[in-house]
Amino acid sequence: MSTGSTAVLPSMAPEVQKFFAGGGAGMTAVFCTYPLDLARARMALLIEQGAKEVPSMFGTVRDVWREAGIRALYSGAGVSMTGAAIYCGLKFATYDGCKDWCRRYLLPDPDGPPSALHRALSGGVAGVLAQTFVYPFDVLRRRLQTGGAAMKEKYPGSIRGLWTLYKEEGVVRGLYRGCALNYVKTVPNTTVYLALFDILKDTFCTA
Repeated sequence: MSTGSTAVLPSMAPEVQKFFAGGGAGMTAVFCTYPLDLARARMALLIEQGAKEVPSMFGTVRDVWREAGIRALYSGAGVSMTGAAIYCGLKFATYDGCKDWCRRYLLPDPDGPPSALHRALSGGVAGVLAQTFVYPFDVLRRRLQTGGAAMKEKYPGSIRGLWTLYKEEGVVRGLYRGCALNYVKTVPNTTVYLALFDILKDTFCTA
């Protein structure tokens, strides 16, 4: 997946450039949409607790704003932005790296374009690697979104929060709790998304 001009980071390897480009895009996307994600988490918690009335997504955003101000809408955003930067950066960098490997070692013509199967395989590998690396950030994010001030005191920041989670609950039951089910959702999504994006980009850009 070509990212166009590399003049901004000319001394870095293409995979490193894509890591920073993907990471920057991921952080920006999270910052712009985080209040909605916070509202979704709060609504899911209310439903889980058996609340009789659950406000709409925008109603939840409004209620949080009125009760605690705009800063409350970004509770846990630092953890989410860190995770998104790593996830998106790894996803794009790994995808291109796997695709280049397939081109060199699995295709009869190393200079030819990879097949749809090879693109899908590369997308799946990228999804597994990225999701495995950042899943603990996702666990911490959900706790900060739904736990209020108590959780912010317990998990102050990404690194200290992850370390506390690891010490108290371990790897399997803490950092990676529910990870297997998350693979079922995210890996197929990444496989289809990256492969289809690449195919459509090549189709329309060369038309």
